[in-house]
Amino acid sequence: MSKEIEEFAKELHNYYEERAEVNNWETQKSCKVEFEDLPEANKQTMIDLASYILSIESFKITTQQQKIEQLEKEVERLGNYVSRKVETRDLKKYSELEQENTKLKERVKELEVNNTLTVLQSYYSKIELNKLDIYDILDLIEKDMNYLNQINKQ
Repeated sequence: MSKEIEEFAKELHNYYEERAEVNNWETQKSCKVEFEDLPEANKQTMIDLASYILSIESFKITTQQQKIEQLEKEVERLGNYVSRKVETRDLKKYSELEQENTKLKERVKELEVNNTLTVLQSYYSKIELNKLDIYDILDLIEKDMNYLNQINKQ
């Protein structure tokens, strides 16, 4: 298990406990502890959740990188086409193609910036989840906790 995943799981645990208090939700006493002191099953559930969220972010980054590569190929293709058109002195078409080429280069730069921001957000800051995602995650955690309680009672 990577240290980053465990750190992210710790952040999720702390955030969950913080939000539970803000929302007047009473969590189990065994969970109102530091991440390292959680019951093993709870800790592993948080680690699994963190790993899942990071895998989704990694997929998004890979998809962005593929889009960048496709746009770079298109820019190169247009550049080659522009070069051929210059040879035939089709200056009007050349101007249009240059503008399109410039727009594509700008789009590639924009995607590279977006990709860089996505990477930074994924690895150096808390991933911001919208309220629906947070509540879905909290529901999953609550279900896991209920299941663990049932197992412990048996």
